[in-house]
Amino acid sequence: TSIEDLCAGLAYSVARNYLDRVVASRPVGESIVFQGGVASNSAVMAAFEKITGKTVHVHPFNGVSGAIGAARMVRDAAPEKSNWRGYHSCGSYELSTFECKACSNRCQVSRFVIDGRRVHFGDACERFSARDANTAASDLPDVIELREKIVQQFSPKVQNPKAILGMPRSSVFIELAPFWSTFFAHLGIQLELSAPSSFDTLQAGLRRMPAETCLPMKLAFGQLEQLAKARTEQAPRMHIFLPSIVGLPSEPQSMAYACPYVQAVPFMARAALEAPLLTPEVDLKGEDSLFLDGMEETLHILDVSRSDAQLALTRARAALQQYRAKMVELGHQQLASLDWALVVIGKPYNVLDSHLNLNLFKHLRKLGAPALPMWFLPLEDISLEEPLTTLPWHYNREIAKGLLLTLKSRRLFPVLVSNFGCGPDAFTHKHLDALLGEKPYLSLEFDEHRGEAGLITRLEAFLDEVRQHRHSEQVTVLTHLPKKESASGSAPPRFKNVKKFFVPYFSDHSHAFAAALRASGYEAEMLPIPNEQSRALGESYSSGKECHPYSMIAGDLVTLAKRQRAGGEVFVFPGTTIPCLLQQYGEGHRLILERMGVEDLDIWTPNAEGMRKLMGIDNLARMWQGFVAIDTLIKAQCEIRPYETIPGTVDAIHRQNIADLEMAIASGDIGAALAMASTRLRNVQVNRRRARPLVGVAGDIYTRINHAANHDLFRWLEEQGCEVWPAPFMVDIIDFGFRRDIDIMLRKGQYAMAALSSVLMLRKDIETWLAKRHLRSTTARMDEPGYAEVVALAKRYVGQESNEVLTLNVAKMVDFARRGAHGVINAICFGCMLGTISVAITRRIREDNNNIPIANLFYSGSPDAQLGMLEAFVHQVHERYRKQQSRGEGDW
Repeated sequence: TSIEDLCAGLAYSVARNYLDRVVASRPVGESIVFQGGVASNSAVMAAFEKITGKTVHVHPFNGVSGAIGAARMVRDAAPEKSNWRGYHSCGSYELSTFECKACSNRCQVSRFVIDGRRVHFGDACERFSARDANTAASDLPDVIELREKIVQQFSPKVQNPKAILGMPRSSVFIELAPFWSTFFAHLGIQLELSAPSSFDTLQAGLRRMPAETCLPMKLAFGQLEQLAKARTEQAPRMHIFLPSIVGLPSEPQSMAYACPYVQAVPFMARAALEAPLLTPEVDLKGEDSLFLDGMEETLHILDVSRSDAQLALTRARAALQQYRAKMVELGHQQLASLDWALVVIGKPYNVLDSHLNLNLFKHLRKLGAPALPMWFLPLEDISLEEPLTTLPWHYNREIAKGLLLTLKSRRLFPVLVSNFGCGPDAFTHKHLDALLGEKPYLSLEFDEHRGEAGLITRLEAFLDEVRQHRHSEQVTVLTHLPKKESASGSAPPRFKNVKKFFVPYFSDHSHAFAAALRASGYEAEMLPIPNEQSRALGESYSSGKECHPYSMIAGDLVTLAKRQRAGGEVFVFPGTTIPCLLQQYGEGHRLILERMGVEDLDIWTPNAEGMRKLMGIDNLARMWQGFVAIDTLIKAQCEIRPYETIPGTVDAIHRQNIADLEMAIASGDIGAALAMASTRLRNVQVNRRRARPLVGVAGDIYTRINHAANHDLFRWLEEQGCEVWPAPFMVDIIDFGFRRDIDIMLRKGQYAMAALSSVLMLRKDIETWLAKRHLRSTTARMDEPGYAEVVALAKRYVGQESNEVLTLNVAKMVDFARRGAHGVINAICFGCMLGTISVAITRRIREDNNNIPIANLFYSGSPDAQLGMLEAFVHQVHERYRKQQSRGEGDW
């Protein structure tokens, strides 16, 4: 990459960082003045102009504009004696540095000696600098310390414990510690939490982290590493307890999911750490029986009976409720004596971990700002309405409640805290930004860069904004939420009499979806395949924190919204109830339309029930046949194209087959169209004398199959002498979801619902058979692993209750390896949390399958970003294939 492009990228990143993190959703005015030292960089100024599309004026004294403002404030203030000692006192000084060892942060502190006086900086807790300034300690309480005292009340010490468990205190465990401590104490087991987060914790986590995740996960891995070390050196009897939290105590129970990383951290840890781990799958949201079923193996290892565990569970649930009640009681006590307060809103590990949030509460206390964690407020008093009710993640729903509570109060002001790379927060904050209005708020995003000076500057600026707002005459509160319909789920679109549906291209399967809409009596138009222009347009309407398919589909939406239309149309693509970011696409895209002021276009991402209402069972069955058929046709295309004797033949046939199938789904004989497609493919002239190595392509469901998203990966691999074996698009996910739901219903004793679902599944299986019978001769790899086989393939790497997208992707990589692939590509979109988890697991898959080459590729805008890794991967694949052939082995 040229130096010019590298510098341009840096300039753009500086500008976008400021606009995304500081300006956020606030409007950018027409007259823009750029000040501060960075304004001396003309490239950054040009980047601001390009992004905003407006002229940017640089302050004539940009480097000292803040000093000029401070001087004017001093000049205009009432005269009083100054403590300023004059420039002459800085004539000579001594500078030295030392490492503070008072805590594990190991701060590098600088010491100046000026005119006989010592001045320090660099100490995160201000252990030395506060003493230099001779400032009195704040009389505001340390709420984090008060909260820790409450936690200690629910951390009983067990005399002569029969076992010791170590558990990290980061991630969700920082809030669930009272539950687990009580549970195990009643079983005669001592639970020991890891040490609080620190610089050493983070460094340990960075060394062990098998994939690039968020800061809370890196801290969790650091604490696991420290627990493993403590077990080896001090407590060999200790087990490390790291449950997979499937669901959290919440109402409604259907929306009580933990974030994907929280669910999968045990499985990522098993791939990276050598220490033995107890990793039960725990559901805290449902019946006691589900919890005990998930804990069964762990209870057996700890020699605990189910009846004893049942009693301990009852006491642990009560302890968690009492802990939360005490937190709220403490909040009432604090607010009773305050005229105003900040409410720090975020997940518990972002709010309560002082190392993660750079001592946020301590800095606020020193600035004289009373602040409470949102967990000190009665969140249960707040009810959510659409579209906030669509959020599937428990803590994000709590975040929404915390914000609404502050908006309904004149004296509470929100500080939103998150961490870099948090997809659920990225979508949640879109809703929150739309609600905030004129009320001052501060949004902070933390990562592993540990500079506190910038944080303090932002806090000071925000407190000035709060002060001005409190003294203004127009102090408004939120009285009610604006009524909005959800863009997702089973509810119909806002336009009852839809004139037309527009379907974005997500893969060739889009043609089956559009055709099924036409079969149902609607007009439906397929939008063009995304290109570079639509991708760039979508990214300009995204924050960069969402996964990349969101931006690509946003580009299609914005392009459509700006074009000439009749009005009253609906932009539609299949939604999901799976708690991944895809579930929130519709809500985010609806907010884009609102931001653009577009009122004559609606968006809808129907789930399975919504599509049933829209199309009816028969047309839904036709769409399903189309999905199965297109999956098979894509496999056939990949099997035949590398060997065609007349280049372009297979692609032309594939286009014709898809067009015929689309027409047949809408109004014709699907079987006849598939029979003709099979004939065309069988008649292609091929030359298979020179065989090729086989590459399986797994990954997220959008990126792995969409050639616009993966930069035409299949064709590139074929040009490098490989044959591609693609994973299915959605067929396996729908089939897996059906069978898992029936399995869960049977376990819960919901036999009537299971019977009804079984009837629907039988209809689906019949349609699958009808689609495949005409195409069986076109591909040697038509069949995919069934539900039981998928669970068996994945169980070594993930839990049985893991997200089905993750389970299927992991199982498919294993399936590729065991069925003869010479290499596997895990094609993931940038920002995909489930994809990142699968990346963390691939090391074990590789090791378990004779070191088969596996390339983890993250796709976003640049087609060249993965080229080096792809070239190395293809070289490994050819070497593996060559050695296998030379040995005459059928399988490596």
